[in-house]
Amino acid sequence: MKVKFDHEQKKEIGKFCIDIAKLIFGGVILAGILKDNNNTFVTVFSGFFAVILFLGIGIYFSKKNN
Repeated sequence: MKVKFDHEQKKEIGKFCIDIAKLIFGGVILAGILKDNNNTFVTVFSGFFAVILFLGIGIYFSKKNN
């Protein structure tokens, strides 16, 4: 089953993914400041990976014409 989205829905999905990327970025920064985790490298690496992933998906859906 293939789901088809119209242009407005794709833009909203893009905005949502960009907002998720911003929230993850803020969470990683706060976790780094508070240093509540024993392994900060894994936290920062996985956080930035998730930010790049959601940002890429958000930009893809925001800029897609059809």
